[in-house]
Amino acid sequence: MSQVTIRETFKVDGVLTNMTSVSIGGVAVTPTSTGVYERTVTGLTAGSPYSYAVVYVYAGETFAETKSVDVPAESSAGGLCTLADCKLRRGLATTDNDTLLERIIVGVQSAFESYCRRQLLLTAAAVTEYYTGQGQYLQLNRYPIAAITTIKEAADYNFTSAIALVADSDYRLIRSGKSGVLYSMLGSWDPNPDAIQVVYRGGFVAAGGTVGTGETALPDDLREAAIEQAVFLFQRKDDMGLVAVSGVGGSINKQVDMNLLPQVKLILDNYRKPSL
Repeated sequence: MSQVTIRETFKVDGVLTNMTSVSIGGVAVTPTSTGVYERTVTGLTAGSPYSYAVVYVYAGETFAETKSVDVPAESSAGGLCTLADCKLRRGLATTDNDTLLERIIVGVQSAFESYCRRQLLLTAAAVTEYYTGQGQYLQLNRYPIAAITTIKEAADYNFTSAIALVADSDYRLIRSGKSGVLYSMLGSWDPNPDAIQVVYRGGFVAAGGTVGTGETALPDDLREAAIEQAVFLFQRKDDMGLVAVSGVGGSINKQVDMNLLPQVKLILDNYRKPSL
């Protein structure tokens, strides 16, 4: 489950003003500063919109509005950087822009992985992927490799009956899997489309995560690149490049042609998967 902080402001003749009373989502709230009211709602479904009513009384009259806010998706630790990383770099002390920053961080990860032509972060559970052989070397999509569960070849795609290959007998991890390359000791890998099934875990541990046995911490330069890119996009959140951006604590519905910073590209070039 996730949470979201709702922030409502009230002005009279353009001046922030306290209301007689305010309730958000059926809960009475008091001002955090003149004309500003906040409530944090927990136990929400991540990635789904949350609708709530705002009821306020002023000058003896009662007003009511129905609003909606997007609930950010959950993550186990961070992404390629954390919310705290970006807030520290930008000098943000409040939670006003947390939702927006979290969405920017997710977008940065997507852009980085697209540029690098591979998945960069390690998943908690093993993933199953299929490959087509082109000689004795095979490069996986996620690396550095943390653990391989099984590798099977099946020209008839009957992987259930196929016998799993044996490490250091049928194949070897080149450079301990740091570049995701496997070498077949039995000759060429099966050249039939998607005839190689690999069940494994690979990639870097997310920023702020705990590094386990066989896992590799996120490189400092990659994390720094993500921070720089995310903060840059946050500072330009009202530019034409970003559309459908709501106000404080809002969300980005679509990002148009995210341009990576030159210094960011230089770092990402070191993590880019070779194009076959």
